[in-house]
Amino acid sequence: MFKKVLTLALLCSISSLPVFCEISQKDMAAAYSYYEQAERYSKNNQYSSAINELKKGLRLNPYDNNIRIGLINNHLLRATYYNNKSHEYIKAMNDLRSALFYLKYYGPKLNDASALKAIQDNENNLNYLYKQTQIATNLKNRYQIAKNLRKEGEFAASAYEFLQSASENSITQDCYSQTGELLTILGNHQLAADYYKKAIAINPNNPSTHLKLAKAYDALNEANLANTEYNYTLNKAENDKALMLELESIWVKKIGDNPNDAEAHTNLGAVYQKLGDYPKALQEYSKAKSLNPKNLTTRFNIGTLYQIQKEYNLAINAYDEVLQFNPNDESARFYKAQCFSELKQFDKAANEYKKLLEINPNNTEAKNLMLEAMRQVASPEEMLDQYETAANFGAIDANMVYNYAYELHKAGKLDEAITNYQKAISLDPKNPNSYINLAQTYKQKNNFDMALTVITEGLAQIPLNEDLKTYAAQLKSETAALQSNNASNLYKEGRFNEAIEKYLAIEPKTADIYINIGACYQSMNEDKKATDYYKLAMAKEPNNPEIAYYLGQAYTNLEDWTNARNYLAKARTLKPNDENIKELYNYVIDQQDQNALERALDLYTKGDFTNALAVLNNIISQNKNNAFAYYYRGLIYDAQKKYQLASIEYQKTVSISDAIPEAYYSLALDYDYLNRYKEAYFNYQKYLSLTVEENDYTKYAKTRINELKKYAN
Repeated sequence: MFKKVLTLALLCSISSLPVFCEISQKDMAAAYSYYEQAERYSKNNQYSSAINELKKGLRLNPYDNNIRIGLINNHLLRATYYNNKSHEYIKAMNDLRSALFYLKYYGPKLNDASALKAIQDNENNLNYLYKQTQIATNLKNRYQIAKNLRKEGEFAASAYEFLQSASENSITQDCYSQTGELLTILGNHQLAADYYKKAIAINPNNPSTHLKLAKAYDALNEANLANTEYNYTLNKAENDKALMLELESIWVKKIGDNPNDAEAHTNLGAVYQKLGDYPKALQEYSKAKSLNPKNLTTRFNIGTLYQIQKEYNLAINAYDEVLQFNPNDESARFYKAQCFSELKQFDKAANEYKKLLEINPNNTEAKNLMLEAMRQVASPEEMLDQYETAANFGAIDANMVYNYAYELHKAGKLDEAITNYQKAISLDPKNPNSYINLAQTYKQKNNFDMALTVITEGLAQIPLNEDLKTYAAQLKSETAALQSNNASNLYKEGRFNEAIEKYLAIEPKTADIYINIGACYQSMNEDKKATDYYKLAMAKEPNNPEIAYYLGQAYTNLEDWTNARNYLAKARTLKPNDENIKELYNYVIDQQDQNALERALDLYTKGDFTNALAVLNNIISQNKNNAFAYYYRGLIYDAQKKYQLASIEYQKTVSISDAIPEAYYSLALDYDYLNRYKEAYFNYQKYLSLTVEENDYTKYAKTRINELKKYAN
């Protein structure tokens, strides 16, 4: 339960505030009548009724300080009642918020001692209730509370909470905009305009806020300011159907209030033009023109309407009407010139641009368009003269210099074009076309290095420009192709070191470049260096079987069988049906195994059975079909008198190949030792069938066959 009793901090009446816009005597009298009625309600403790009367009065006269203070006091009295008597604490909080809004924000600050004390005391009261109701006071929660209060019709309380939330940057603009809307509802259009301007200062590009500000200025009878904002909204909101329809509604209402308002008809015509309803637009412009024939804006808008519809001759007539009254109207002259260009009457278009430049020599767009029009009818030589004389209209801008360079470029005057492209870049370093065309000019002079330098400088200035990126890639590709072709020719001529030097100069280096460098070194029998470059190629294309094959070749030449085998195994995996890879892989395996077998045999001969077995086991782990490895392992087991193990190795040997007849002989001997005479008999026979030359082993085999014949069956 709440134990704290709210204490009142009421204000005394003070003089009225300064008036910012004219209030009619009728409204002032009505506002005072509401104030008197509120006083009667308040004396009878009918605070809600008093508040309603005071709100009505404040809407009519938002600058009456007595009404404002009466409203503050009645909110405080009702807050005290809700808290101390009926214990409706949320309602008490809303009244405190409303009172604080009128105290702190509604109009000029109240700086007397009683007002400052009231603010401090009632903010303490509100904070106490926040704590007791356990409602979060973080800014985003208060922002949500403000939106909810607005939905509930608690406009002053809502505005207070929006302004408490406004220090949160992500919602500041919306807080100010919403406060402006609430002040509009409460009838204080001057203060509403101030908050709309604050919102616009944060986000100047929101046409919706500009429209709200326009309506606030309208309510304040600030016609010029309102029209500025309406025009901004019209120009920026043409893709926002809801805003355009709202503008239409505003001007329709104004015409309803005053059918002879020529400016309102012109503005409504502009709205219809933006909406694409050209017949209605022309209807409104025509009405405005009949009401005020001297309004040049209406005539100008008629011209733009015809121009949009590609009725260029009618547009020209409308612009001529404007120019008849004001020959120095730059916009009418400019759009008239555009119409002539659309009609392909480029000489007339150029003439209009020239007249415009006589009015405003620094209009660079007109200069460029004049030259563009001239380009359609003049020869390249005449255009060069035009560019040289165009400077008479004022300082030459970057675009003009660029176009002049372009004409020189077209005329084949490359050195002069280079000079002017460079000047255009110095005037405007952000134009990508200047860099691209300058690079093309250098390329035409076969100076690829300078072309690349220019594009690199362009990317330093505008690193995200896609045209520059694309051209840089194209230029690098062309340069690399040219350099690679030169290097390839040197390679074919056997000038390997010169070829390597050319390949090393190419940027960026692709896998092919590294492969070609490796091939050069291999051709010079420098296989170790070749492997270094093949590995760089593989780093760029790790799944290229050709690179793995080249590495296998180089390591084979170096007799590095382990690396050769590894790279060739990878090549086989990537390209399993390639006969060249298979052939070299099998050769490397044979060489590797042969070396290992020789080492194992040497260890066996020396009686180092442990290390001999280790070598043989390694061979078998990598090649399970190496018959000799099993045979030598059998010999080691025999030497260790492990006849059973030896017989298993000999069986594996003969299961793989008959190329080792001695394996049958050794297997027969082991079966003899193991008393497996039948198997011994047949293996002696197999040995003799595979052995042509007579030797001591064949003699012994024949003897044992005769002795074991009885076991044959």
